[in-house]
Amino acid sequence: MTLVSKIPKTRFILVFSLASTPAFLLFHANVHGNEREKINSDDITRILDRLLDGYDNRLRPGSGGGVTEVKTDIFVTSFGPVSDVEMEYTMDMFFRQTWVDERLKFEGPTEILRLNNLMVDKIWTPDTFFRNSKKSISHNMTTPNKLFRIMKNGTVLYTMRLTISAECPMRLMDFPMDGHACPLRFGSCEYCRCFLKRGLNCP
Repeated sequence: MTLVSKIPKTRFILVFSLASTPAFLLFHANVHGNEREKINSDDITRILDRLLDGYDNRLRPGSGGGVTEVKTDIFVTSFGPVSDVEMEYTMDMFFRQTWVDERLKFEGPTEILRLNNLMVDKIWTPDTFFRNSKKSISHNMTTPNKLFRIMKNGTVLYTMRLTISAECPMRLMDFPMDGHACPLRFGSCEYCRCFLKRGLNCP
């Protein structure tokens, strides 16, 4: 009885802690970002105009040359429910992708361009999809939950908040002593591995 009563409480605290951390970090970054924008707004506007002048977002970085490497990592804010009837699971997460676009290198008074989601449609972004998902939701309240950064060396950071319901094949013959591993598979709709390589962005 004691063990059962403690497990839900521990899980609740853990999920709350993970979910609250990104909100604090984003708020902290936005406050300081606004201060920098007031100081360097004219310079940043000129940098963006130069970057987008002649930029073709239909072409991947290194098109016609080498392979484009996209590194990914996932910050899970909540996991569940898991349905043994539908054989699926649901999780809420921040899905982060990083790649280098040589066309976006810049010189200026700032090391990082902190941009809103409107910039996403103006440059090339990976066409990532989740192979075993049944349902995917991109959060848009009160605005699209996306974070977009361009570093001086052309490195791009693109983060979005998603809720994914994905397939999880289960073998239930050994219930209740069974254990399961639920995968999340993702890839590119358009590009094969010879053009686009994916990897985990491990700390």
